[in-house]
Amino acid sequence: MRLAHGLIVLPDLVAGGPKSVDRILTPLTAIQAARALDIALIDISKTYGRQAARNVALFMEYPGLID
Repeated sequence: MRLAHGLIVLPDLVAGGPKSVDRILTPLTAIQAARALDIALIDISKTYGRQAARNVALFMEYPGLID
C-alpha cells in the first residue's frame, strides 16, 4: 500500500488473508487523529508493557505522555 506521501507499507498480515489477524486497530475520529501517536503508545503499553512504549517513544524522539 502506498500512502499519500509515498511511503510504502508492506503488512505481514491482512484481514481476510490466509493467516488470521489477531487484532485490528479501530478507526480514529478527526480529534483522535491529532493524538494518534499517543493512542498508539497507550496501546503498545497495554499490549507489551510500559517499558516497551517508552522505548518506542524514545526511538522516535517523541516527548509523549508515557508514564
